[in-house]
Amino acid sequence: MQNLWIIPVLPFIGFLINGIFGRKLPKIVINVVAVSSVVLSFLWVLKVWSSAGDLATNPISEHYLPGSRAANSMSAGTLPSTSSR
Repeated sequence: MQNLWIIPVLPFIGFLINGIFGRKLPKIVINVVAVSSVVLSFLWVLKVWSSAGDLATNPISEHYLPGSRAANSMSAGTLPSTSSR
C-alpha cells in the first residue's frame, strides 16, 4: 500500500487552484475542479481499500517517521494487545 499521501493532497490541490485562479475562471470550471478533486481522492481511497485484501490474515503496517518503528507505526486490521496486570 503506497501513496496514501495522495488522499489529502488531491483536495488540497483543488483548493489551491480555486483559491489562486478562482476569480479568473468560469464558475463551471471552479465547480469541476472542486468536485473532481474530491471524487478523485475518494476513488483513490477505494483503490487502496480494495488492494488491502483480508486484513484479518494480512495486517497492513505503515511506518511514517524514521527511527523507532514501534513508536511511529500504524497498523490496520489488528487490535492493539492489552495486557492485564
